[in-house]
Amino acid sequence: MKKMRPLFVAWAALLSATAWGKESLLSDSRTSAPIWIIDEFVSDEGKVRYEGGISYGNYASDSTKGYTRANLQLTPTLAVPVVSGLDTEQRQTDQLVGMLGIRYGITENNEIGLRTTGSWSHTQTYSDTTGDLQREQRFSFSSLSANLSTRIYRGGSTSAFAFGSLGIADRLSMLPFRPKTVYLHSVTMGLSGYLIDDPVVMSLTASTTLKRPVDFEGKKYQLGTSFTVAPAISFLANDRVTLSSGLQFSYQIADRFAGRKLNLNESQIHMTLGVGYALNERISLYGNFLTKLSGTSGDNSAQLSFMYEN
Repeated sequence: MKKMRPLFVAWAALLSATAWGKESLLSDSRTSAPIWIIDEFVSDEGKVRYEGGISYGNYASDSTKGYTRANLQLTPTLAVPVVSGLDTEQRQTDQLVGMLGIRYGITENNEIGLRTTGSWSHTQTYSDTTGDLQREQRFSFSSLSANLSTRIYRGGSTSAFAFGSLGIADRLSMLPFRPKTVYLHSVTMGLSGYLIDDPVVMSLTASTTLKRPVDFEGKKYQLGTSFTVAPAISFLANDRVTLSSGLQFSYQIADRFAGRKLNLNESQIHMTLGVGYALNERISLYGNFLTKLSGTSGDNSAQLSFMYEN
């Protein structure tokens, strides 16, 4: 069974501001408002943050049967899996994946949160055999996850964070079986370190995502474990704008169905380009573009996100 690979790949290299960001920038007389360099890992104690985003991708396949799996990036180092089924001859799909989340700083160094995602897709399928052209639109719930971030070190010009995400509910689909909602399906764990040379921030993030087997009519479907290492750099262009760039090196173990491998183990390299803008002290926006540099699969994608601090 030949199959499509990820449309949206986690752009974990995109940089976030940590606590030093506000302190160093606010000490500069030229800065008129607090700045969030894309995102902060840990919310202030007792503070609530609301976030949302929308990601767009376009992909095509030719004489392909199987499925495609998407990873919507929710923070600089965490992505939520979005899975949709495919069974194509010649197919082109436009897909939007939306996200809403809430985050709360329980202590100075610890944050918890919830995120949910949904997807909309428009697909055109052309049959070489019959000449038929079919169009299909689909909207569905994708995932609900619980997230935790904790600052494990801060000193001088460096800081480090540990983070994790538990997939409370994921919507999975694999033809010819009916889609199903799977509970407690995935776990993501990682570490991220930062080195500051104001106004430049350099980061290195490493993460892994594990998924438990899913039963489809008595047969086990096992999504492969993934590993990611992502170096990045971010630059404060002025008191409101931040520019970011990074690389993402990922390795995906082959998926299995009924004990049989569905694909090869795959390695990929992606590049990310991002820009963040602080509208005011409470609201910030950021956009990101991801493009594949090497690997056997994956397409370009773009995302626009916001964060509001209450």
